[in-house]
Amino acid sequence: MRSLNDGSEGSDAAVKFSRISLAELVDMRAAESTFRNLLKSLHIQSKEIERLKASIVSLEEKIVEQNSQYVESIRRHTSIEARIADVETAIRLPNVRNASLGSIVAANYKEIVNLREKMSRKIEPPVVEEAWNRLDAKISTEIQAIRKSSVNLELISSLHMNQDALHAKVVHLSAQIESKMDQVDVARIETAIAKLHAFIPRSSEIESNLLRLEERMKDAELSCHHQAQISSVDIAKLREMLDAQSQLSTQERTRWKETHQALNAIIQKCRRNIATCHDQLRELKSVHEREAIASKGQLEKINQALNHWVDEVKSELEQRLTNAAWARYKKSFDAALASKATTTDVESTYSRLDKIDAWAILCDSHVQLSMRFIDWFFHRGDAYEHNLQLMESQLKQLSLRRQQEPFARFAD
Repeated sequence: MRSLNDGSEGSDAAVKFSRISLAELVDMRAAESTFRNLLKSLHIQSKEIERLKASIVSLEEKIVEQNSQYVESIRRHTSIEARIADVETAIRLPNVRNASLGSIVAANYKEIVNLREKMSRKIEPPVVEEAWNRLDAKISTEIQAIRKSSVNLELISSLHMNQDALHAKVVHLSAQIESKMDQVDVARIETAIAKLHAFIPRSSEIESNLLRLEERMKDAELSCHHQAQISSVDIAKLREMLDAQSQLSTQERTRWKETHQALNAIIQKCRRNIATCHDQLRELKSVHEREAIASKGQLEKINQALNHWVDEVKSELEQRLTNAAWARYKKSFDAALASKATTTDVESTYSRLDKIDAWAILCDSHVQLSMRFIDWFFHRGDAYEHNLQLMESQLKQLSLRRQQEPFARFAD
């Protein structure tokens, strides 16, 4: 009787255990949606990383181009300064120092005007030569007239005086002739004056071009400096972002490793629980088989004994008991037989055990699928570490939805 009661309790536990489905253990729809969201966020974040890399490359190219433009502008500025120095050296006056190009041109123009005024006050060589010829002819005629006329002392003295005056005039004219320039020098000076006149507007144009070049150089230097500041700020921001990303990746990698270890521990625990469940199922099956065999034997023996006893009782009752006593004994015997397990109950227990075994095989396939996903997620690399926190929260929610776990009774 006691063995039959134990068998009925084991069958009830098996029925309760078979009622727990995989949907109560893990919400597969929520897990699938979580995995899809993870894949979508991974795809978006990979695109964002590629876009950041492309922007970094373009910024570096712009910085290189701006540096080359800055170097080219510095080189052109140096060549322009050298040319300006050559021009200033060529047109510099001997008595003027540390002057600009405009002041040098103005001084040259003033000197040219002074030279023109001096030239206008000088006597031309043809005029001097003509006067000399006239004077020579006049002297010759006067000498001939003196020779022809009678000479007296007054005339001689006047002639001496005239000759002295004439000699003084001749000396003065000779001094003026010596101070005069040659025709070649005059031509050279006029050529230089014409060149200076032609160079004055050109020098003004050169000076305005130089001023514009200086302004453009200043603007280019300011723009280069501004671009360098912007580039330095962008590079600093990108470096901060990369440092924060690397630091966050390191933290998430550490957290992911810890979570992975915890998941491995949970998975190992689940495997041990599943193995324990299989062992207990096999033990229950063997126990039920033995109990069924023993129950069948006991039932046959009981039936035989009961039949024999019933026959004996009937024979005895026929001899000793009345009809009322026989009805009372028959009722007690029927109640005793109703409390025993029948062949139908044993067969239903066998069918329940088969269902439990099939459910355990299904759980094993789902656990293998979960292990494959965890291995796949582990081998995907560091790019999925930032999603581990989301997965951990989702798994925590999934675990909190089902508080009644089928293996809680077998937990270590």
